[in-house]
Amino acid sequence: MNKNEPILRSLATIEANILEKLTVETLAGAIHFSKHYYQRMFREIVGEISALMCSEATRDLPTC
Repeated sequence: MNKNEPILRSLATIEANILEKLTVETLAGAIHFSKHYYQRMFREIVGEISALMCSEATRDLPTC
Protein backbone atom coordinates (compact mmCIF):
# COMPACT_ATOMS: atom_id res chain seq x y z
CA MET A 1 0.00 0.00 0.00
CA ASN A 2 1.40 3.40 -0.92
CA LYS A 3 1.14 6.37 1.43
CA ASN A 4 -1.64 7.99 -0.63
CA GLU A 5 -4.05 5.07 -0.56
CA PRO A 6 -5.67 5.66 2.87
CA ILE A 7 -6.25 9.34 2.09
CA LEU A 8 -7.65 8.51 -1.35
CA ARG A 9 -10.03 6.04 0.33
CA SER A 10 -10.97 8.82 2.72
CA LEU A 11 -11.73 11.16 -0.20
CA ALA A 12 -13.96 8.45 -1.69
CA THR A 13 -15.76 8.20 1.67
CA ILE A 14 -16.28 11.96 1.72
CA GLU A 15 -17.66 11.87 -1.82
CA ALA A 16 -19.96 8.92 -1.11
CA ASN A 17 -21.31 10.60 2.04
CA ILE A 18 -21.28 14.20 0.87
CA LEU A 19 -24.63 14.97 2.51
CA GLU A 20 -23.62 13.47 5.85
CA LYS A 21 -21.87 15.29 8.67
CA LEU A 22 -18.40 13.76 8.73
CA THR A 23 -15.79 14.73 11.27
CA VAL A 24 -12.03 14.58 11.04
CA GLU A 25 -12.07 12.14 13.92
CA THR A 26 -14.48 9.82 12.08
CA LEU A 27 -12.49 9.91 8.85
CA ALA A 28 -9.18 9.43 10.65
CA GLY A 29 -10.53 6.56 12.72
CA ALA A 30 -11.89 4.79 9.65
CA ILE A 31 -8.35 4.49 8.27
CA HIS A 32 -6.71 3.96 11.68
CA PHE A 33 -4.87 7.31 11.76
CA SER A 34 -4.70 9.76 14.60
CA LYS A 35 -6.56 13.01 14.01
CA HIS A 36 -3.33 14.99 13.75
CA TYR A 37 -1.59 12.55 11.42
CA TYR A 38 -4.69 12.38 9.23
CA GLN A 39 -4.85 16.17 8.93
CA ARG A 40 -1.17 16.39 8.04
CA MET A 41 -1.35 13.63 5.43
CA PHE A 42 -4.64 14.96 4.02
CA ARG A 43 -3.12 18.41 3.48
CA GLU A 44 0.01 16.92 1.92
CA ILE A 45 -1.80 14.56 -0.47
CA VAL A 46 -4.66 16.89 -1.42
CA GLY A 47 -2.11 19.66 -1.96
CA GLU A 48 -0.16 17.41 -4.35
CA ILE A 49 -3.34 16.50 -6.22
CA SER A 50 -4.34 20.16 -6.48
CA ALA A 51 -0.91 21.15 -7.75
CA LEU A 52 -1.03 18.41 -10.39
CA MET A 53 -4.51 19.46 -11.48
CA CYS A 54 -3.44 23.11 -11.78
CA SER A 55 -0.34 22.14 -13.70
CA GLU A 56 -2.37 19.98 -16.08
CA ALA A 57 -5.03 22.67 -16.52
CA THR A 58 -2.50 25.36 -17.39
CA ARG A 59 -0.32 23.17 -19.61
CA ASP A 60 -2.21 23.95 -22.80
CA LEU A 61 -2.74 27.65 -22.12
CA PRO A 62 -0.94 29.97 -24.52
CA THR A 63 1.97 31.91 -23.05
CA CYS A 64 2.24 35.66 -23.39
